Amino acid sequence: MSTLNTFTQGDLDHAVSLFFGGHIEKAITLAKKLDLKHPNNAHVLHVIGLCVSDQKGLAAGIVWLKEACRHNANAIVWHDLGVMLAASNQLFDAFDALSRAAALEPNKIDSLLNMASLMRQMGREPEAQPFYQIALNNAPTDHRAHLGMATTLHFLRDTEAAEPFYQSALSLSDSSPDVCWEYAMQNLLLGDLKQGWQNYDGRLSKPATVTGIYPFSQPLWQGQSLKGKTLLIHGEQGFGDEIMYASIIPELIEQAKNVIIATAPALLDLFQHSFPNATVYPLPRGQKSVLSWANNEGEPSAQPPEWLAAHSKIHFQTPIGSLPRWRRNSAADFAKPKAYINVHADRTSTFKTALDGKRTKASNLTIGLVWQGNLQTGLMGQRKSLPLDAFLPLASVPNVSFISLQLEQENRQISAVPSLRVQSFDKYINDFSDTAALIANLDLVITVDTAVAHLAAAMGKETWVLLWRAADWRYGHNSDHCLWYQNMHLFHQTTEGQWAEVIEKIKQRLSSKVGLNN
Repeated sequence: MSTLNTFTQGDLDHAVSLFFGGHIEKAITLAKKLDLKHPNNAHVLHVIGLCVSDQKGLAAGIVWLKEACRHNANAIVWHDLGVMLAASNQLFDAFDALSRAAALEPNKIDSLLNMASLMRQMGREPEAQPFYQIALNNAPTDHRAHLGMATTLHFLRDTEAAEPFYQSALSLSDSSPDVCWEYAMQNLLLGDLKQGWQNYDGRLSKPATVTGIYPFSQPLWQGQSLKGKTLLIHGEQGFGDEIMYASIIPELIEQAKNVIIATAPALLDLFQHSFPNATVYPLPRGQKSVLSWANNEGEPSAQPPEWLAAHSKIHFQTPIGSLPRWRRNSAADFAKPKAYINVHADRTSTFKTALDGKRTKASNLTIGLVWQGNLQTGLMGQRKSLPLDAFLPLASVPNVSFISLQLEQENRQISAVPSLRVQSFDKYINDFSDTAALIANLDLVITVDTAVAHLAAAMGKETWVLLWRAADWRYGHNSDHCLWYQNMHLFHQTTEGQWAEVIEKIKQRLSSKVGLNN
């Protein structure tokens, strides 16, 4: 690696300063001038890689950082390459890069924390613990190490061991929003709803573009009386979350003068039909949509949606995920949950006609089936999902027929499992209202943890949910019922990746159900 004289080193330091100050164009211009003077210098190539990554994306930045690492790079360069590779899901290459960084500086905290994070990203959570422990030994006041250990132990369901690490992280971070949000998962899983919802709202202190929550300017609703008031409820998180939290909306409609619901376009028709006494508008999702509303300070932009101008006085606004804080603080608040999602009679009739044409005389039960979650969420989606052929033991249960509630791409698996005789109606499904209309014609829905589980249960349909070993907080710890839905039965996986035991329990319960119906 060529050396840099004092003057040039000053230029390099200035380029680094420009980059971290957000002046990317100036930084890369200066760095490329340095590259002409000192080709193959790892430090110069490193700065160019950081700039290019910001301008053109991770893939472009990785090319430059890989080149930098070919020229006697230090631990920082290898570390940054590892972080970029992990972010682009090149996990094994990321492991190599971060390992090299750790070899050069064994006790560097950021490298240890990122190596632990990578272990978790690779689904190797137990292997993350030693890295967190070394980080704790070297930096006992770094709240990130305490939080990492806490969330890892929580994932492994050693909640008792996780608790003191959560407490340390809260104390050391002065109850930062990130720590509060993570601790909420522990609270809610263990049934401490009041504290859990308070910590859950820690997300509201994060930037709008991080949370994906639109920064409406109206006062945040905090449980005040809604008599004579107009309340705006706006969507956030996933479709399933939004459907679940919508269970609170009917009581708010009864109490408020007006309720406005801004929901994901895919849920628009469903919510309009289910909440006819509210005004429902579409609200696109995603960071780009939120960013178009907010400037760098996170304040609302000068271009609100057109429908907002039609409402001159909105007294309060709230993200939908904040409703439970004011309405669901104990198990008693969930007493006898009712169906609240309604479907179009004409759409239901259309699916009834289609189903009647395919039902066999021997079928006593028509069952909706979902075996795959959203794989775009990466490892989480994979852990929630299983292949269709895992359901093969159910083929021996007499007098049942299966209807796929998946969309076209997932339905390609059906032809490979003919003995299950799964039928697909995906050509009729365009949105959640269509899916709901199909579900309305079924006797039972068996599904993995996905939005369809919430949709079916919210309609009042009997719903059986297959849950992976470390399922979401809303399903409790090894409970067979969900507080949010009276008609939902839960089947928990006991060993990571092993679904046979779950399928056997479903087969037994299904056999009993068929017997009772005969």
